[in-house]
Amino acid sequence: MTKSLDGKVAVLTGASRNIGKAVAVELVRLGAKVVIGDVLDAQGEETVRELNDAAGSKVAVYLHVDVTKYDANIALFRLAEEEFGGVDIAFLNAGIGSNANTMFLPLDGKYSSILPYMGLPSMILQMKPMTVC
Repeated sequence: MTKSLDGKVAVLTGASRNIGKAVAVELVRLGAKVVIGDVLDAQGEETVRELNDAAGSKVAVYLHVDVTKYDANIALFRLAEEEFGGVDIAFLNAGIGSNANTMFLPLDGKYSSILPYMGLPSMILQMKPMTVC
């Protein structure tokens, strides 16, 4: 049984392409509105156009967001509030890394740049107990 996400608002980082875009498409299909933040502006704006055109109404907005910048993340969530009234879902998919094979790198902090920014560590620091990862 598929549950509806009608009336829900999702903020997604790294959703201009690949997994993030696929999640945005599915969220809109299920009835949610989405706010996409990414550094890939042309792809992000195209993703939003595709989503809005397919829905026939404004269901998606885009903002250039460098997730390593705290203020940019705040702006993304503020945009969600201004455009759609708040945030119900956060899909924090953005990250940075090289094209190197990271499969066998130790997770000792030295390679923390390969992990998404502003994800679980940030939620823990902000003590957000209602957040589900």
